[in-house]
Amino acid sequence: PKQIDFVAPGKQESMPGIYQFDGERLKLALIDQDYSRPTNFDPDHRPDHLTVTLERVSVAATLGQEEQTALKAAEAYLAVVDADKFDQLFDIGSNLAKKQATREQILQTYQTIRNTLGKLEKRTLKRVRLIDKFIGLPPGRYAAVQYVSDFEKHKGLWETVLLNVDDDGQWRANTYAATVQPLPLPEPKKKSGPAASEKSQGPTSPIPPAAAPTGANLILDPSFENTGLTQLPRDWRAWLNDGQEFRCEVVVGGHTGQRCLLITGKGTRGVVFGNDLKADRTKRYALKGWAKFEGDKDSRAIIKFNYFRGSEFLGVHDLIGVTVDQPGWHLLEKTDALDAYPQADHFYAMCHVEGSGSGWFDDLELIAYDRDKLPIDFDSRHGRHNRLTGPNSLDRWVGAWETEYAFREFDNSPNETKLTMNTASERMLGGYFLLSHAKAAPVASKDRKPMVAAPPANAAALGGEERLLFLTFDQNLGAFRQWFFSSNGKAFEWRGPWDDATKSLELRMLPDASNLFSSEHFVDADHIEAKLRFQYVMGMKDAGRWTATRKAAIAKADVPVAKTHAAEPAELSQLNKFAGEWTIRATYKPSVWNPQRREETINETSTWVLGGRFLMTRAFNEKDELTSIWIATYEPMEKSNHFWFFNADGASGQWRLTWDQASRGFHFRAIDMPPGWIGTGFNRWINDDTFDNQALIKDENGRVLLDSTQDKRRKK
Repeated sequence: PKQIDFVAPGKQESMPGIYQFDGERLKLALIDQDYSRPTNFDPDHRPDHLTVTLERVSVAATLGQEEQTALKAAEAYLAVVDADKFDQLFDIGSNLAKKQATREQILQTYQTIRNTLGKLEKRTLKRVRLIDKFIGLPPGRYAAVQYVSDFEKHKGLWETVLLNVDDDGQWRANTYAATVQPLPLPEPKKKSGPAASEKSQGPTSPIPPAAAPTGANLILDPSFENTGLTQLPRDWRAWLNDGQEFRCEVVVGGHTGQRCLLITGKGTRGVVFGNDLKADRTKRYALKGWAKFEGDKDSRAIIKFNYFRGSEFLGVHDLIGVTVDQPGWHLLEKTDALDAYPQADHFYAMCHVEGSGSGWFDDLELIAYDRDKLPIDFDSRHGRHNRLTGPNSLDRWVGAWETEYAFREFDNSPNETKLTMNTASERMLGGYFLLSHAKAAPVASKDRKPMVAAPPANAAALGGEERLLFLTFDQNLGAFRQWFFSSNGKAFEWRGPWDDATKSLELRMLPDASNLFSSEHFVDADHIEAKLRFQYVMGMKDAGRWTATRKAAIAKADVPVAKTHAAEPAELSQLNKFAGEWTIRATYKPSVWNPQRREETINETSTWVLGGRFLMTRAFNEKDELTSIWIATYEPMEKSNHFWFFNADGASGQWRLTWDQASRGFHFRAIDMPPGWIGTGFNRWINDDTFDNQALIKDENGRVLLDSTQDKRRKK
């Protein structure tokens, strides 16, 4: 026997004892501290002596009839998974599961999991629990079956099979997950604690079928269920140097389960670092977690990344989180920005309260994805709350700029044309886009420039030219994108990287055949020097230059409204059908981007801008928040209307619209989507005050990303 001491909760005195394992049996013996330690497990006549024999039994042997039925269904499902018969999983899954993902999505998901984990080597049943709710699913009868399993490439993972009672009363599988820590399982009854009355704000499955992780959850104790109250999880630590009045601890309550992390106090900020993670450049990382906040109006609860080189903090300005204006629990989703920090060798997932107040955090998830197998829409799918940080920040261009622009015609004329341009630039649409409005007039001054302005489209038309520009960093492309719209009717897109070593933005006009390049160098924070170059067969030639001086740190990019559309081209009158104020009732059918059917009301205002050459529309949600801007015009060379949209979730795109007189509507098709994607739709004009709209987007694998309809009515 081995020695062991027993201490009662709240007591200091210990009781000497012994223990011994005998196969599946555990023998214990203990006695009051006033006596000598037992030497065997025989009954003893001395007072306060206890002998216990515990025998291990299988989890299955402890189950009731309904739990056994659910376990049998889970094992049948796993047998198909283990046999790599992924094409059968859709058919044997529950009807609820079939509403969440297509056959192709399920096949791709499980093949990815198999490629990542390898074949199963060992599986041990740990628990079967009957529950009446689960994150992201409607109330119902559910069962969670959990195992600890060894795979070829990963050992000791927790497998969870979630089942629900199907329409015919049978248990069938709904969701599968493989994680480092066990998925937290709610109790059948509501728990007590700070979050007992909170309702989930549109939760999603812990591992959505359409976006299954290729690796395990890298965060230790991500739901805090295995950490003692008032403590932090193993290898977690708090940084309170910026807020000495803060405390950080695990408390009762949470989004799911029995516990969550609380950061509370007054000051600048309170920060908790998760476990240290090596920066693997062959991977991309997706971070998700639930947060809620109570406190000052300008404060918030944040889940984010922080990057380091050794002990050097590389900095990240990310304040996107949950505020006091957003009651209840909210899911935050962000992807890493390691590409912006090439010197980083490790990083952390962070829980952070900025300002004064209390932030609760729960159900964190950090998944590594193979960089060479990323889905095309990785950042838009997993980074709804990304903020452009570090070298990719848009903040350097915010403000009012006075500019001077000088260029030559491309016939090598020795004469230069100059204009002065005043530009106002502000971040909007969730901070993902920089909107700039510029007004120009010919002058002969020397020392000023437009900010991030594309070169002129037509030298002869620059007098009094007005411009509208959108700038963003596209994380899917890994490049900046700029859209340029001019009152002379021209529209272009530019793309290129930021060179942090030279502090320059290097852009190239699309299509590449244009052979136009621009380079904008920040001399300092308030001055830019830039050049425009044209690539000839024999090399590069200068085509122009500009300089800029910032006049104000903050500016409002107001866009003047034109009375009506321009007279030419005459086809602009077709787009005039959209001008005015509208109320839209939108319906989204289940898809990858909208797992559950939903409806919303949108308010739109469409006005002519840039001298009537472009129609600009602003869309607002029911909270009167700006959610989208779209720009439309007629392109005579292509004999079609072009439509660009910019959304508050960072998405953007371009569509071609063609009027069909016979069906009285616009057929539209996406023209700049990722390879293999298809976007189509139809705007049917019913009368001058009503039309309906249908849109469908599919990815390269045929998955339906968006399936929506709209009923649009003019406000009167």
